[in-house]
Amino acid sequence: MNLQKIWQENKSPLLLLLYLISPLDVLPEAFLGLVGLMDDAVVGVILVLVVIFKLGKWAIGKQTEQVQEKLTGKEATQKIGQVKVKDSTEE
Repeated sequence: MNLQKIWQENKSPLLLLLYLISPLDVLPEAFLGLVGLMDDAVVGVILVLVVIFKLGKWAIGKQTEQVQEKLTGKEATQKIGQVKVKDSTEE
């Protein structure tokens, strides 16, 4: 997987995480106190929701792949290829 594809698929969580760890804020805590922490809290909640959504989407994709493999028989043909058939002349 190339870096450009990783960036395109995960741009929003990475940008949200960058905002949380960056010293720059829309509402700075030094001037606004607790109100300044609210923007970080909102961004943190959004980050958690985005990650949960992406993990759910990934899990659904994996389950879909498994079902498709079972329906097309790829899994069965792979297992058949791994089975060693005993030759009747070996004994």
